[in-house]
Amino acid sequence: DPHGGAAHPNDAAIMVEEPPWGSETETSYIIPRGDTLVVGGTYLEGDAEENVRQEERERLIKNAWTLGINTENVEPKDEWVGFRPSRPTTRLEVDESVGKNSG
Repeated sequence: DPHGGAAHPNDAAIMVEEPPWGSETETSYIIPRGDTLVVGGTYLEGDAEENVRQEERERLIKNAWTLGINTENVEPKDEWVGFRPSRPTTRLEVDESVGKNSG
């Protein structure tokens, strides 16, 4: 077997919690990335500001504290703004070329 033997089960558990961690309008999450934790987030509809504002920074620090990070003993390593496209309604397009024989 090129993959090192028969497969065996490994337990991996997740848990979903309700607020106070966050809500649809005030998201709050942690993403582990190696030796770093990414703490999010803020969501400002229709906003195109390219820099993290002070009030957003304060919200992220509050999120970190709420999620169990002692913000008095750590300094942020980096910060950034990401843009996500959105529409007021869902758009669905059919790709007519999928599954057709090209010849």
